[in-house]
Amino acid sequence: MKNDRFIYYVVFLSLITVLAVVAQFLLLPVIVERLPERDREPPDAVLPGESEPDTLAGVIESIYQVHFIDVGQGDAILVQSPAMNILVDGGDRNTGVTDYLLQLAIDTLHLLVATHPHADHIGGLPGVMTRFTVLEVMDPGVVHSTRLFTRYLQIIDSLDIPFTVGRTGMKRQLDERAHFEVLHPETPAERHLNDASVVLWFFFDQIRVLLTGDVERSSESEILTRYPSLPSHVLKVAHHGSTTSSSRPFIDAVRPEVAVIFCGADNIYGFPHDETMQGLMSSNALIFRTDISGSVVMHTDGEEYYFVSEAGGAVPGDGMHPGHGQRVDINKASAEELTAIIHIGPARAREVMDNRPFGSVDELIRVPGIDARRLEDIKEQNIAFVNQP
Repeated sequence: MKNDRFIYYVVFLSLITVLAVVAQFLLLPVIVERLPERDREPPDAVLPGESEPDTLAGVIESIYQVHFIDVGQGDAILVQSPAMNILVDGGDRNTGVTDYLLQLAIDTLHLLVATHPHADHIGGLPGVMTRFTVLEVMDPGVVHSTRLFTRYLQIIDSLDIPFTVGRTGMKRQLDERAHFEVLHPETPAERHLNDASVVLWFFFDQIRVLLTGDVERSSESEILTRYPSLPSHVLKVAHHGSTTSSSRPFIDAVRPEVAVIFCGADNIYGFPHDETMQGLMSSNALIFRTDISGSVVMHTDGEEYYFVSEAGGAVPGDGMHPGHGQRVDINKASAEELTAIIHIGPARAREVMDNRPFGSVDELIRVPGIDARRLEDIKEQNIAFVNQP
């Protein structure tokens, strides 16, 4: 009798287990569907070092990369050639730059550049220097009376890292086809640290990228007296898109095809300022903002380039991309052309095409995955339009 009860008990438990497994498979799609948006995997996300499907990666060889790393309200830029890793700024403390570098399996930084001593640029650098091998540090050589800056200097000293003061006219070779020049500062003053920023002009064969730190209008004028023409495919917009920078003469001298703005979501400063955005849009630059696009990466073979962002697919560069002097008609554009629009990757581009025709850009709200917030981002990017008959 006891054996019979045990057998019944085992059979009963087995039936319960089977029913639980079946219920799990039946209910899982419902549970996933009801997950709040923040708990879902972001559509078309591109992780550091991960190739984007259905993009230009097979057309343009990625020999050099410039990573504009989303660190919230701060700057962090990784420049990579086949032989070198250069980190320009590291965001504030605990904003993710170390994790980003680890995801790329980086162990050595051949050069670390601290453009100026503000916390949103050097806060993450102590952690970087203690985690990775750093072969050289460059900064403007100005002093800042904060404990963070003192710790930054102490780590350089304790690790015996070679130190260079960045000054106008310096040049460094990355390889036989790539180099950078230091455009600023010439004689920096400690009383205004933004204007002490180290400004770097990278040349990847024919492709040029200008990194401006937080220089303000007075320094932009100084730079233009030495370099009246600064044509660059890509501009890192100075001072997070503040009106203190990005003067009209400076933007006209740079003539960027792509502009990247580092700013935190809902930051207390209101960055980027409307005046800066209008100036960049009037120059027909394609604009990436880290608060909207997340991290963005430029890939180039030295002749052509494309961008990949966390928020969307690949965007071709040079005259090819619709963001430079052209716009994207959402009723007529190809799938590849549609990926120039923020939040639209290859998969969502197909959804857009399936939902045509649109009477206005506002009707993109019909496309799965485009909510009111993403629609506002698309409208602010200002390249999507509907050609009215």
